[in-house]
Amino acid sequence: MSNPTLLLVDDEPDFRENLATYLTEHGFSVVQAAGFEPALAAARERDFDAALIDVMMPGRDVLELLAQLKEVDAHLEVVVITGAGSIEGAIEAMRRGAFHFLTKPARLAEVELMTERAVEKGRLARQNMLYRDELRSRRAPGAPTVVANSAPMRRLVDEAR
Repeated sequence: MSNPTLLLVDDEPDFRENLATYLTEHGFSVVQAAGFEPALAAARERDFDAALIDVMMPGRDVLELLAQLKEVDAHLEVVVITGAGSIEGAIEAMRRGAFHFLTKPARLAEVELMTERAVEKGRLARQNMLYRDELRSRRAPGAPTVVANSAPMRRLVDEAR
C-alpha cells in the first residue's frame, strides 16, 4: 500500500514545516497549505487520506473549511489542531464531523498516532462504500439479500442468480 497522503493546513510556516518534515520521515506524503483557499484547491485537485487543520487561522472560519472539505470528500477524516485558547472551536469542529482534535504544542508522536487512526478510518469508510456499491450492482432490484459465508453456499447463491 502506498504512503498515506495528508493535507496539512496551518498559517504558521515553522509549525507547518516542522510537522510536515516529521510526518514525511514517518511514512506520510504531506501536502502543505497556508490557509483556507490553498487547502480547498489542493483537496479539489487530489485525494487525501486525512487532513490536519489549525483552528485558529486568519480569514475564513475553520468550520467552513471543514464543511467544504467534507463536501469534496465525505470520507476525508480531519484532525483539528488548536491552541489552548480555542478548545471550544475544536469541540465544535468535532460536533460537525472532525475526527479528533489535538492541542498545541502537540507531541509529535501523538499527532502521528491520531493521523494514522484518521487515515485508517477514512480508508475503511471508502472500502465499505465500494463494497456496498458492488453489492447493489450485483443484486437485482427488489431481490432479497442472501448472506452466504461458506464456499458451497456462495456457489449455490451464484447458481440461483
